[in-house]
Amino acid sequence: MLHQMPKQCVSCNRLLSTCTPIDSTCIPSTNCVPKHQVNEIVLSCLFLETMWARSRTFFFTVTLMYVTLFHSCCSQEDVVEFDQEDVDRVVLESFNCHENPALAVAVVKDGKVLLSRGYGTFGKDTNKPVSNSSVFGVASLTKGFTSTVFLKLLLEKTNLTVNSPIRKLLGDEFQMVDQVRTQEASFADLLAHKMGIPDNNMLRFDPNFTRENLLKRLPYMNSSGTFRANYYYSNMMYGLVARLTELLGNSSWEQLVTEQLLRPLGMDSSTFASVADFNREDIVTAYEKLDSNFVKVHPEFSRRWAQLPGSGSFMTSANDMAKWMNFHLSGGRNSQGDAVVPEKVLTEINQPRFYAGNELCKEIDLTQFPLSCSDNIFCFGLRSGHYRGYQRLTHTGSTRGYRAVVSLLPTHKVGVFLALTNKDDLFKYRNPLLMYLTDRALGFRSWLNISTICSYPKPWKNTSSPSNQTGLVDYQLHHEYSIYEGTYFNTLYGSLTIHYNKSLSSLEMNYGWGRWTLKPISSGAAQQFHAQGLDINQVYNTKPISFLYSDPGTIRAINATGFVPLQPPIFDKMASSLNSSSQIVHGILEHLLLMTLLLCLMNV
Repeated sequence: MLHQMPKQCVSCNRLLSTCTPIDSTCIPSTNCVPKHQVNEIVLSCLFLETMWARSRTFFFTVTLMYVTLFHSCCSQEDVVEFDQEDVDRVVLESFNCHENPALAVAVVKDGKVLLSRGYGTFGKDTNKPVSNSSVFGVASLTKGFTSTVFLKLLLEKTNLTVNSPIRKLLGDEFQMVDQVRTQEASFADLLAHKMGIPDNNMLRFDPNFTRENLLKRLPYMNSSGTFRANYYYSNMMYGLVARLTELLGNSSWEQLVTEQLLRPLGMDSSTFASVADFNREDIVTAYEKLDSNFVKVHPEFSRRWAQLPGSGSFMTSANDMAKWMNFHLSGGRNSQGDAVVPEKVLTEINQPRFYAGNELCKEIDLTQFPLSCSDNIFCFGLRSGHYRGYQRLTHTGSTRGYRAVVSLLPTHKVGVFLALTNKDDLFKYRNPLLMYLTDRALGFRSWLNISTICSYPKPWKNTSSPSNQTGLVDYQLHHEYSIYEGTYFNTLYGSLTIHYNKSLSSLEMNYGWGRWTLKPISSGAAQQFHAQGLDINQVYNTKPISFLYSDPGTIRAINATGFVPLQPPIFDKMASSLNSSSQIVHGILEHLLLMTLLLCLMNV
């Protein structure tokens, strides 16, 4: 390995703590260095580091020339004050070019709030403006709260650590699909998504599935990945962490988060979708755009979906999230300087744990963009990576009607939070706005502006978002409706029914409190269906759903790939629901034969 080169491989603003030539930290800011010079600079870094290993005298001579060469361009980028009025103008104009009815923004630095604002209106049918105290769902940002409370209680209530086996707390009550996971799985495996078990989100539609009986369903959750080797993001596992939190704290997860975090931090507007009064005047209406129309997400859908807490139930405001970010950046203290959690709890949470691949930074690389970033290591409820060469902790959140993101730069005490209504596919709005606000908080003239925030990822990269259209080609069913009708059963999921809906002139699928029409989306032998949501789950579609045959014309099961693509559950058709006309006739004949035999016996 080459020797560590001293800190003269500079960015435009500061000397770097390390120099790794293959990393963007060796590339001066593109605000003052033309993009075509980037490769030359990287090669210069490689050359200088190599020569450092060979000759220190030569190194210092060339370094002086190197720094002098770039001084003229690098001196152009001075520290720029955070001009709240200018930043607010950019956010507002970029908001107007996106299809999101409402937006919340909070930016903090060094314990101070640089910006906390709301944009847009509470709904498409009202002019009531969103403010910095308006409440949005933040989906998976919830995991940060769950991790914090759980680790705090684990420290206070037990002698266990994050690496202790779960069985140390639960005993034989904890059973997984195999003995390796049963015996070895630790709390850290749950928190860092190391279980290798696909998410089973559709279980939320089962009214018999609760946080209390989640443990009984675990043995039936099949694995499609290797334990501690494959990253499988799982809301179910965070639901289990929430349940463990309840057992440790002897109270509901919602109450424990309130007592342990929200109240001490003064996060008075925050609530939980599982228990929220959606008639509150400060809760912003959730929207999803379908077929070019904005559709309200039914509050009852949000409430039922959130009954498995810990993974996505939290609702909050810009003001409250400013407090949450400063809490993290201050080592666990509130605005009065009081310790809310021990600093070592946050140190544990922020520790990189497991390779997860990039999410926000998936599309960003130096071959196309002026700079690079990463967010490919999962911690506990946060991802670890870098932006502009600085360590960054992030997490995104997506649920029906709401999208969110939070970003923390611990060494610079900078935090940015965004929440919005409607979709944000491929992070086309959250990501550029997040980076712009981070730049401004750091004191940089951002490489992004109103135009590029609106066009992102263009002009650097062309991508296409998933279509919001639900319109489907009108394929014909292969059989009569009666062939599909019946009750189907899966050990993990329970019962699912298919019947003909006369008013809709289509097949209807019912699972728990969810209803969907089934529309054929192919015409081949293995015909597949799109399940289009109805009633309160109108905004929740899934596909594909397909039927399995024992012989032509006889359906034996449903393959619900749309439920869990990595490990599709198979619902077997129950014998009592085999109700085709031939089977009905056969049953009648059997009944007549039995009656005849009984009459004969009576006559004897």
